[in-house]
Formats: sequence, structure tokens, C-alpha cells
Amino acid sequence: MNPHWHTIVWEGGFDRHDRFFFIALGANAGLTELWRHRLIAMFLDKGLLNPDFARKLLHGSHSGFSFDSGTRIYDENARRSLSQYIVRAPLSLTSIHWDQDRDTDASP
Repeated sequence: MNPHWHTIVWEGGFDRHDRFFFIALGANAGLTELWRHRLIAMFLDKGLLNPDFARKLLHGSHSGFSFDSGTRIYDENARRSLSQYIVRAPLSLTSIHWDQDRDTDASP
């Protein structure tokens, strides 16, 4: 399994006069590192990662984290379609079977 998620992000913001200013974000190494550290910290805080594994994720040579910021969506139908795709569950929870003895996924 390759865990990933999709987001729709505005590139820019509004000023106090409600004027929108475009600010190209673009993905770079700094943004990727910030995202990696914040996400791992959040998972640690929620007890979803153990500290040893978190250290491995933070200090490994290949983090596995990346961004693709090359897609731009300018049309309302495409934005709606992508939004519907994002909120759809990636798999059916009924297809996941946990093996308590081996502490692993036992799905066929």
C-alpha cells in the first residue's frame, strides 16, 4: 500500500479589502520537510506512531514524502470532480481483516 492524500490548496489569499492576491506556492524541499516533521509530530501526539519508528522516518535518507504541485485546476467541473474523488473512501473497511496473533493485515 502506498499511503497518500490529495488536497486542493488555494495559491494566494484575500487582503482586508477582499481582493484576492495570487501567490504561487509550488512544492520545494523546504515545504516537504516542514510537512514531514509536522505530520510525524501529529501522529506521535495522537499515539499513532511509536517514538522509535518516528525517529526512523525523520532520520532516514529516503523519507518517502513528496509533493506534486504541478496540477492546476481552473474549471468548476474539474474542481467538483476532484473534490468528490478526494472525499471518497480509498477502500472498503469491510475488506480489511486484522490478524491479532500476527499483529498484521490478513486481507486476501
